[in-house]
Parts: sequence; structure tokens; C-alpha cells
Amino acid sequence: MKTLAALVVFISLPALAQPRSTATLDRLCGGYEHAPSAAEVRALGPGADQALIDYATAASTSPLRRQRAIAALGFVPSVAAHQLLVAVLSAEGRASRGIAVLDVAAALSALTPYGAPALATVLPYLTHPSADVRQAAANTLGALGLPSAGGALEARLAVERDPSVRVHLAAALARLRAR
Repeated sequence: MKTLAALVVFISLPALAQPRSTATLDRLCGGYEHAPSAAEVRALGPGADQALIDYATAASTSPLRRQRAIAALGFVPSVAAHQLLVAVLSAEGRASRGIAVLDVAAALSALTPYGAPALATVLPYLTHPSADVRQAAANTLGALGLPSAGGALEARLAVERDPSVRVHLAAALARLRAR
């Protein structure tokens, strides 16, 4: 997380709107059952991406809330958000267990709005040691809807041992075939 916090200095831009209170972001990203919806994140208004970046990289933010903030960046795509997502993958992408794995899964899920350019970033995570990360990669590839991801999804499905990941790989392939 120290590396990630240092990277935020590089990507932080001045907030473009009124600052969001930590309490507002705590309510949005807190709880075990609730994950922020697109409508809730967009309701934060202009500068929501930077508010989520600041929140995700604050030392005082709990791991669960950080992961929710990272995932919520997928609802407010921007250059700064993309830079943070890539920074998370770069700093924590090799982790095979622990909290960092969940940060990686959240970052992968938030790459969907970046479309075809995200494909090359997501594909290598289909072979990640963590099932959580492989599952997130499969879901993201399915959501991207790019036929060019089909071969990689099929190849992974042929060797995947984790039953949950297999379900998500099959669902991603079904989404591609339905388009």
C-alpha cells in the first residue's frame, strides 16, 4: 500500500468540484452487503473520480472500503482513474494472496469502461495464481464483449480447476457468443 500511496502523488489532479467528505465516501463504500452502484457513484458529481482516488489511497481507509472505491472507479472513468487502476495492478498484481489480491480484482473489474485498450492489460490475469483474480479477469473480459478475448477464455476454461472460476469463464464466453 505504501507504493500505491506514493503513486497517487504522481496521478493526483486538483479536485475539480467540491470536496467530498470522508463520511460520504465511508457510507458509499462501507458495509459488507452493499457495493456502490453506478447511480450512487455518479451522484457524487464532477470530480467523483478524484474523490474516489483520494479515498482509495488514504492511509486511513480500511481495506474493504479501498477495494470498493477502486471498483467504483469503473463508474467514473477518467485518465486519473485509469492511471490509478494501472498503478494498483503494477504495484500489487503479483500478489497471490491477502488483501492485495482483492485490490487487483477490484482494479480489473474497473477496467471495463476502457474498452478494447484494456484487453491487453486484463488477459494475463487469466493465469494469475489467485482464483479471485482469475474470476475478476473472466468477468471483465465478458463485460468488455470483445470477440478477440474468446480464444483466451476458451483456453483457460480447458485447464481451469477452480469450479467458481470455471462458471465465470463459461459465463464470459456465453456473453461473447450472445453478441
